[in-house]
Amino acid sequence: MKKVLSVLLSLLMIITTLCALSVPASAEDEGTYVNTDYWSYYLYADGTAKIASWHVYHYETLNGKQYMVKHTDYPEVPAYFGDYKVTSIGRGAFGTYSSQSIKNGDGEVVPVYYDGAYGVTLPDTVTTIDEMAFLRDKNLQYVNLPDSLESIGFEAFSDCYNLSGLSLPAGL
Repeated sequence: MKKVLSVLLSLLMIITTLCALSVPASAEDEGTYVNTDYWSYYLYADGTAKIASWHVYHYETLNGKQYMVKHTDYPEVPAYFGDYKVTSIGRGAFGTYSSQSIKNGDGEVVPVYYDGAYGVTLPDTVTTIDEMAFLRDKNLQYVNLPDSLESIGFEAFSDCYNLSGLSLPAGL
């Protein structure tokens, strides 16, 4: 009985391992992740890039104290990161951050609330907007959709209450 149980357990482990090996990695897992003051993105071997997130704030030091500095409310997605062409906007890239705590210049922890960008400019290199890319961006009023756009993911603009309308490219 112990031998049969041992053999069955071994077979189960082998099958589980083979199933795990046959599952393809996600596109993000295959790319190289890069994080800068303004953007986080993935670079791929085919020469393309995907926006992972836009950084609303960055830290700057003044007189020995670190301060949070807000970037623009109207980000412009670059067409290229070096030689890598930006072709997609990733899941949650411009989604709302409900609450974060940061340290102000005096070292005090203070809450930061962010309701998203007011407008986003996409370059003509973008072909894909992933699901939930702008989810719950309460301030979002416009996103220019380039003629190169081929697909928009599920709920890409869900709960964007101030979005006044989108002009879809002819190819969609």
